[in-house]
Amino acid sequence: EQYGKARTTFLSIVEKNTTNAEAYYYLGDFYIKQYILDTMLVESLDSAIVQFDKGISIDPKSALNMAGKGTVSYLRKNWGESANYFEQALKTSKAKNAK
Repeated sequence: EQYGKARTTFLSIVEKNTTNAEAYYYLGDFYIKQYILDTMLVESLDSAIVQFDKGISIDPKSALNMAGKGTVSYLRKNWGESANYFEQALKTSKAKNAK
């Protein structure tokens, strides 16, 4: 029940902020938490990736969404892919802080 309410809230935020990459990160993060804490359904990770990809399409330098994809890769035991996403997120994050 609580997951349903949380999902509805995050979907509402995304619908109201369709050009905000960070909003997609938080919806994707919800799906990761749902996977870990409740269902362990692969579909939850697939849904998370869709949201992270949407965030990256809005902002190709979105460190949050890259880190989200890294987390999904880690949970899928794709260690090399996970490390690559986290490295991209760190590089992007440092570049943004340098400005």
